Amino acid sequence: MVPFSAAALFVTLRVLLLSVSTSPVEAVPMTSNVTTHSKVASTSSSYWVANIQRQGTVAFGDASYKVFRNVQDYGATGDGTTDDTAAINSAITDGNRCGLGCDSSTVTPAIVYFPPGTYLVSAPIIQSYYSQFIGDAVTIPTIKASASFTGIAVIDSDPYTKGANWYTNQNNFYRQVRNFVIDITSMPATTGACIHWQVAQATSLQNIVFEMVQGGTDNHQEGIFMDNGSGGFYSDLVFNGGNYGMFVGNQQFTTRNLTFNNCNTAVYMNWNWVWNLKSITVNNVSFPVLPFSSYSNSCGREADSRASARGWRKYVKHPNQPDRGLRPSPRQQVRRNAKRYHHSLQHDWQYSDHRQHARH
Repeated sequence: MVPFSAAALFVTLRVLLLSVSTSPVEAVPMTSNVTTHSKVASTSSSYWVANIQRQGTVAFGDASYKVFRNVQDYGATGDGTTDDTAAINSAITDGNRCGLGCDSSTVTPAIVYFPPGTYLVSAPIIQSYYSQFIGDAVTIPTIKASASFTGIAVIDSDPYTKGANWYTNQNNFYRQVRNFVIDITSMPATTGACIHWQVAQATSLQNIVFEMVQGGTDNHQEGIFMDNGSGGFYSDLVFNGGNYGMFVGNQQFTTRNLTFNNCNTAVYMNWNWVWNLKSITVNNVSFPVLPFSSYSNSCGREADSRASARGWRKYVKHPNQPDRGLRPSPRQQVRRNAKRYHHSLQHDWQYSDHRQHARH
């Protein structure tokens, strides 16, 4: 072993420390052609998304391309009376983004920020490919459909054309909507949806309240309308009113922390190939889960979930099955077997206080 005194060790460390530069060193050297966006979003919110300094650009695009865009910088007022439809859609499409005729692209991403306010719209807000709609998280903004609103939904992720959609549904990636109240209560109860969400992987809805007309036999409003797609995620959603909280059909989907209040039906399961429902709460809902009548050919697997409910008649109702009187008590806990089924859903859900707990 080589002898080494404490004094020699001290001298060596002192020399090393003196040789280190005291100026800051960038972990990744910044090139001189990087664009710094000095303009901060025009909002008084303390939400960090609105106020952080942004620099850099897209990897394979124009150096002047704006990833972050504030809808108020494009003329949206958020005053609840001015029609903000054109301004919001202008903020979304700015920069020659991937819309009609572009099946997919990853070179023009966008973060579309909504400051606090109420944004009145009379036609759909069309979400271009690879878009995030982010509302202010400190003071949640509202997107409100006018009484004269025309279109499939307030937010449309995949518009219909004659016999087709803008994007292939299984290839409709990279989308997010979070931190909003979406209100269609000014529309006639016979029509309207909050979000048309025809999407695939890397997509999510989070922290959204859906406000719809409550009650009525002629109520046809829907919080989420989803006809097909391939995968995705929902979390922390509240549905108030409407005929269907969610009318959904998709595959490999995960949903959690969903609350349904005063809906005619909480979830209409049009079809699925693996759908996870977890932490579902329903209050004063006629039918929490209503599967499509041809479910044996259209439903694959629903994973284990828990649900609590009060003021509802029956957890699962199948249109082709007679009512067998399975009406659980308020606040009852219900667990669904995680298994493939091609038989009556009456036997596939477990009711904790019922004498028959079928396990097929």
